[in-house]
Amino acid sequence: MPKKNSVFRIELILLGVLNKKDCYGYELTTTIRDISNGLFDIKEGVMYPILYKLLNEGYLSTYENVVSHKVRVYYHLEEKGQKYYNSLVSDYRKMSACVEKIIG
Repeated sequence: MPKKNSVFRIELILLGVLNKKDCYGYELTTTIRDISNGLFDIKEGVMYPILYKLLNEGYLSTYENVVSHKVRVYYHLEEKGQKYYNSLVSDYRKMSACVEKIIG
């Protein structure tokens, strides 16, 4: 489960996209960059270790799909990952509300 004092985690962003649809790595980075208007530009060297950790913990699974003669590895949010994502969202919202009260 999420750490109590974590306001923001890259996991939250990655899982937020995967909560909407399965994606391959490059698609994840470009989707995040596009949605955030370039504010979040998550590099592959940062993203893949997080994805591998989420895979090892059973939050994600992968499958392959061939597109234009290239094999793409798609990441899929599992039920366990959905629960983890929901807990991260809840934690983020609580912490954000607290910060808003402080800086009001």
